[in-house]
Amino acid sequence: MRPAQGEAVGALELFEWAATSGAAYYQFDLDDNPNFSSPKSITTDNAQYMPTDKFVLSDYYWRVRIYDADRKPGPFITGQIVSGVTRVYLPLVTKQK
Repeated sequence: MRPAQGEAVGALELFEWAATSGAAYYQFDLDDNPNFSSPKSITTDNAQYMPTDKFVLSDYYWRVRIYDADRKPGPFITGQIVSGVTRVYLPLVTKQK
């Protein structure tokens, strides 16, 4: 996973996660709100994403999930990144009920 735990982050850079067997593609969301009220959302068949926009220094929350070949979504893996300081929170896997 990248960014690594405790890695200094001055700007939002490359996000990476473990490729998952059976994933046709991934949905990646990035937002400054922990409820993801207005996320920047992309889909990709890569296990990484690099933002193309400039972001202000702020707390950001991100999540990623797979979609299989039948377009069925998996659970979100979520995390928090605090830009401009040395605290980065890695995603935790949560059970979907």
